[in-house]
Amino acid sequence: MRHAERRKQHTYHELVGSSRLRLVTAATEVGGRFNAAARELLEVAAVARAREEPVALREAAARRWKERWLTMLAVAAQSALAATLVDDGTSLADGVDGEAPAPAAAWQDAARNGG
Repeated sequence: MRHAERRKQHTYHELVGSSRLRLVTAATEVGGRFNAAARELLEVAAVARAREEPVALREAAARRWKERWLTMLAVAAQSALAATLVDDGTSLADGVDGEAPAPAAAWQDAARNGG
């Protein structure tokens, strides 16, 4: 992963020294471990998403959003790997987007999964 991070920094060198933007190389290994930048990006995004919730629920909401997105990314990474291993792999990687779930959906998922 470090090699990929250095390669991205070399390719997008104008972002490395930017005062307005930050280059983040979010990566995962084949086995599913995410790098520190990916975990931090999920944390920051979850906290930002949870700002829409009442103050008393923000911390729990941020945890739920992070868990939900981490699961989605892990499934996407494993699906991408599976697509490379089968002859008709492109059909597994359909790239279909969906609507963002309502905050209640994240809470329901957490309740079903014991969280």
